[in-house]
Amino acid sequence: MAGLPGVFSLRPGSDLMAKSITRNSSVIKIITTALVKTADDYFVAESEWGNGSRSDLVLSPRSSSFQLAPIIIEFQCRVDKKFMKRLIMYSLQAYRRYEKDPIMLIICSGTLYDDVANLLKSSDVLGCRRYPCEGWGASALSWLRKVSRHSQLRRNVSHLPALDFFSHSQCRSVSFPATMRQQKCCSH
Repeated sequence: MAGLPGVFSLRPGSDLMAKSITRNSSVIKIITTALVKTADDYFVAESEWGNGSRSDLVLSPRSSSFQLAPIIIEFQCRVDKKFMKRLIMYSLQAYRRYEKDPIMLIICSGTLYDDVANLLKSSDVLGCRRYPCEGWGASALSWLRKVSRHSQLRRNVSHLPALDFFSHSQCRSVSFPATMRQQKCCSH
């Protein structure tokens, strides 16, 4: 039994729950459709890098002939300069493995520090902001829950915001968007 997650670590809203849900093939399709406009061309790959570090989730293209970038997904409560340096290291490791700059998706459930927030730009991915990554990544996107909730209520519903809301809200169902609008099950 050693090494198994405890009951409380898999409760809705926990980091392990979000990582577990994100490995589901339907959820992978939601993410890849939002980021690269393709649904069936990725699979969950090894998340440990050559230097011994480990990403939360790595999605690998099924075929190198498509020229798709690998996708690194990180769930973070605290996004600051120190985390971004770690993300750069993951990106460089991904480049060594795939010989292609990765797309990075940071799902920020807590605090986005000014040293990162001040560098964010608009993005064409609903709910995301773009972090400059020229020279070390294809794109770095940060999902900002507070910003996205306000803008999402004024737009058409997208699956990516619904996924994030469910994975961080302590909800027991994915009845979206009514649950999101009422925010009855939100822990924040």
